[in-house]
This record gives sequence, structure tokens and C-alpha cells, in this order.
Amino acid sequence: MTAETAITAGRRFAEARMTSTCIITRTTEQPLDEDTLRYPETVTTVYTGPCKVRFETARVFNRDVAGQIVGEQLPILFLPVDTSAGVNRGDIATITGNPEDPSLVGVRIRVNGQHAQTWATARRLPAEIVT
Repeated sequence: MTAETAITAGRRFAEARMTSTCIITRTTEQPLDEDTLRYPETVTTVYTGPCKVRFETARVFNRDVAGQIVGEQLPILFLPVDTSAGVNRGDIATITGNPEDPSLVGVRIRVNGQHAQTWATARRLPAEIVT
């Protein structure tokens, strides 16, 4: 078995485990509209397809803001390597399907970074939940 055939098999296996689906969009501001004095936004779809969400970390800590206890969860968004190269930091993923846990449908996740790795079987993007 060559390295190429091993990585191809690994990518097929990883994608088979991506049983959720999502749509990822990018919002960009346009030049000032002189009539409305607003900066119109354009929303572009950059990816639609399978994904997987996993929460890597769940921390609870005391904050000095009104004595509140704040929890932090850091999701990782997994995407197929071959079809998700256009996803960038700041893009928003909306979960559109999740057969194993329907409560995840509609959750919005902001991509916070990139993932690059030789022989990667999945693109693993650090993210945060958008509320």
C-alpha cells in the first residue's frame, strides 16, 4: 500500500463518519450606499456538505463580572479535505442536519482558524458557537 492509497482510504473513512451536514457562508461588506448611508453586505456560500462537530474542551470558571459562572466550550468543525479548501477564518457554518442529535440543527459556528497538515484525513477547524 502506498502513502497515497492509505490517505485516500483514511479520507473516505473520515468522511463516512461526518454524518452531519452544514452550509458555510462568508459575509463581506460592500462600499457605502450613498442613498441609505449603509454598508450593504453580501453573503456568499463557500461550502455545503458533510461535516462533524466535536467539542474538545468544556471549562467552567469564575468571572469577576457580576459574580457569574461562565462556561466555555471549544468546538472543532471537521470537513472533507478535498471539498472544503475555500473555508476561511470568520466564515459561519450553520448545521443543517444531524441524524444522531437533532438539537444541533440550526447551531451556528464561526471558524476561528485554519488546519493544515501533511496527509490529513479531515480538515479540523477550531471554532466557536455563535449566539
